Amino acid sequence: DPSLRRDPEVVMAAVRRDVFSLQAAADDLRSQEDFMIEAICEEPMAFLFAAEKLQQDRDFVVRAVKQNMRVLRYVGKLQKDPVVMSAATNSFGSAMHLAWEDEEALAIRAL
Repeated sequence: DPSLRRDPEVVMAAVRRDVFSLQAAADDLRSQEDFMIEAICEEPMAFLFAAEKLQQDRDFVVRAVKQNMRVLRYVGKLQKDPVVMSAATNSFGSAMHLAWEDEEALAIRAL
């Protein structure tokens, strides 16, 4: 049924099982920022299936990087953009801070 290719819930369920299912998603769905950010949160490779307009949009890339820093490997030349790198650095710093807090809590419990 072609209408399933436009159904965000159906497509997202498919993405959770196999990111390559985005290839069959309707173009208008792959152009929706919020939908693609959700897909990128599930699997950073989803970035490769976003509409080209989104892939070249620095604001979208920054938003994607903030949600899933692993998307950096897929963003091409925007990987060197200072704003994108700043978002990645801030995301990495936050992740490291959370990891440190978890590690600290484990050490305290061990005592």
